[in-house]
Amino acid sequence: AAVFDPDRNAIHVAYVRTQGASTGIAVTTSADFGATWSRPVFVTPADILPDSAPHIAATDGRVIVVYEHGNAAEGTDVGLALSSDSGRRWTTGASWASSLAPESCPDIRASDGPGAPEFFASYIEAGRQVRVMSSRSSTPGSWTTEGTFPGAGGPALVGSAIVLLVPGR
Repeated sequence: AAVFDPDRNAIHVAYVRTQGASTGIAVTTSADFGATWSRPVFVTPADILPDSAPHIAATDGRVIVVYEHGNAAEGTDVGLALSSDSGRRWTTGASWASSLAPESCPDIRASDGPGAPEFFASYIEAGRQVRVMSSRSSTPGSWTTEGTFPGAGGPALVGSAIVLLVPGR
């Protein structure tokens, strides 16, 4: 997954890579439109559980990566890593959407309008509903649920929600 932060002229790429005995999510950044890249940094814990499906968003130097993190008991949880300095330092390994139900298919977007940066994220919870959340900061504990939508006529099995950014909201 790749994103361009126009406020910092930075390209950030998050991808799955071997990490110890399993897979993790690595992030690399370019501040010169791809001519050079930072050394990849893992934003996931080094454990025996696989991490996959990274999605990344950035605005105003804040970068957030959401991903699926293997969970031996429930299948997968959604993890979150964040940087408030355009990818130079990361807060890693946070379990963002951990409940007793499995979570999957995370997605994230950043607003590009005036005012404070805002992030919108979604994931499928328990294979039955899509949860959409927002945050006006890059702190993992400051997310607000915007809506929870049951699957129409049955379970929500794959894919992520499409988050539409509404100007002036």
